[in-house]
Amino acid sequence: MAEKHVYQREEIRLTYYEIKNALPPFVLIHAQGVDATSFKKIWGPLSKNYHVYAVDCYGHGESLHNAKKYNIADIGEAVVRFICDVVKQNVYLLGHSSGGLIAAYVASMTNLCSRLILEDPPFFSSQGERRKKTYHYIDFATVCHNYINQSECRDFVLYYFRNQYVWNFFPEKSREKIKKKMVGLAEKYRKKIHPRI
Repeated sequence: MAEKHVYQREEIRLTYYEIKNALPPFVLIHAQGVDATSFKKIWGPLSKNYHVYAVDCYGHGESLHNAKKYNIADIGEAVVRFICDVVKQNVYLLGHSSGGLIAAYVASMTNLCSRLILEDPPFFSSQGERRKKTYHYIDFATVCHNYINQSECRDFVLYYFRNQYVWNFFPEKSREKIKKKMVGLAEKYRKKIHPRI
């Protein structure tokens, strides 16, 4: 249904998928660790109302693999050039997770975006002392760091569930009881779907 293409210009190389029609263009930018095909289930439904483009970001799929270019500015500029050269008109732009950061960059640096949809973009501070007061640092980054420095649990999902900061939002009197019950259920579920972990 979607046709695979390559956009190449100077140092830019983006693989993208397209469902052609005469409808308004809708560009999809995926999250880190996946590629444009992560949107495959919504290509068809979207194509009823839009001309769909789904772009592989640098380091993903068959787009440029150059670690020096793995940053929002370089990927964002490549997407800007792609919109200008391939789409050739303003777009509806959706970015998921890290793709949301790239979409926000494109929308903030140009007038190419008619509508912007940001799906769970990680807008948080990650530098300097300020980072220590963010929820991301207190919860996710700290738990990730602790996970890497331990050897008892091999299942990150379960480790995170057990150690997430959100438990602090439960009433102190019932917190441990609720946590024990919920972690027990999570352990059973994780063992069922990943018996080797």
